[in-house]
Amino acid sequence: MPPTSCKASKNPQDGFLAGGSFGTLTYDGFVRTVPYNGRNGLPLIFAANPGSTNSSPKCEHAYPAALLSTAVPPDTVLSKNQRKLLHVHERMGHIGFDEIQHLARNGIFGENLRCIGSCDKPLCHACCLGKAHKRPINLNSTPLKATHLRPGDCVSTDQLESNAPGRIAVLKGRPSKESYHACTFFTDHASNKVHITLHHSTGANEALHAKHRFEKLAADSNVKILEYHGDNGVYATSEFKSSCELLQQRLVHSGVGAKHQNGVAERMRGTITHRARTMLLHAMRLWPDIITEDLWPFALKLAVDIHNSTPGTSGLSPDEIFSGQKCT
Repeated sequence: MPPTSCKASKNPQDGFLAGGSFGTLTYDGFVRTVPYNGRNGLPLIFAANPGSTNSSPKCEHAYPAALLSTAVPPDTVLSKNQRKLLHVHERMGHIGFDEIQHLARNGIFGENLRCIGSCDKPLCHACCLGKAHKRPINLNSTPLKATHLRPGDCVSTDQLESNAPGRIAVLKGRPSKESYHACTFFTDHASNKVHITLHHSTGANEALHAKHRFEKLAADSNVKILEYHGDNGVYATSEFKSSCELLQQRLVHSGVGAKHQNGVAERMRGTITHRARTMLLHAMRLWPDIITEDLWPFALKLAVDIHNSTPGTSGLSPDEIFSGQKCT
């Protein structure tokens, strides 16, 4: 379960937390008081030095609270099929159990794993922490994708900004001193395909660069983008409008404060970021000395790749629908 409440700390010894505060973390009926990291808002626990049986807030090692709340239950709690299902769930980037069981029943994972398609769904504690969010508001409105039947008919776009710096991949030499702080999402309505471009900021030039990269990818699949749907932020700038006018593309904006009108992009952005955060927290629990929060760009790209290559209810993946070619 995610933390239930949080209040500011007045203990002067907590200064090394960079503005840390205390809150309560509820897990399996037990309530623990844990500090928070002021930079990323994640709860922390403190572990004693190796070989020591004493745990104190003065210890030098602080780990995410996912170490507490993502522990897998003992094997005696889960059945054999449930353990197999949980293992596939983790390898598939923590996508939903219903989707995994649907793929298993269709034989995507082979005959040996058809048995996981009908067993009871286990509890993934990494998902409980990484995918926690507010409950959605029920809105009675016409679906945005009702008339968008072919790839490129309409593409919803949105941007994401991260307070935690993201590591830039390098193939040789020294690690880059620069870092990613933003990302632009593109979601095709007909195929549900997602394309992302990582940026240093959320400026108009970065959004325009992401648009050109997505259109180049679409051209390789012989898809022409006819319409974009975005909010009134960076997509209302003269640079982005001029690019759409030059290519004879329609540009639709959401109303001020009406994020639900761009629901396709908002929902997909939430799905991808929740999966990426869950994978990152799961990896941090398994290898806390190496896996750090600055690896979020890699987790985000992996979540997008898994989404685009996973078959849906039609038996085709978003990549196959978008490109019009079935993978063999």
